[in-house]
Amino acid sequence: MPLRDSIGLLLDAVKTSNEELAQTWKKSEQWATIEQLCSTVGGQQTGSLDYAMGGPSIPASSSAMWSCQHCTFMNQPGTEHCEMCSLPRS
Repeated sequence: MPLRDSIGLLLDAVKTSNEELAQTWKKSEQWATIEQLCSTVGGQQTGSLDYAMGGPSIPASSSAMWSCQHCTFMNQPGTEHCEMCSLPRS
């Protein structure tokens, strides 16, 4: 299943705080793709990303990228809603 088709399952897990569904998705090939993309973009290799609900976030700033508190997606500066899950920044 292409990533585009399966991301809806992850977004549902985040929106409903369904940890079981999120853990199921984390075991998928799509999660492995996300991890690989994140480590490539971030310039560092990691065995596993430690982003969980309520995980680390970047302090609010209009000139810095920010991490969504709901799905941890790294958003561009100046946006008020997450580009991935469309939930509000605060």
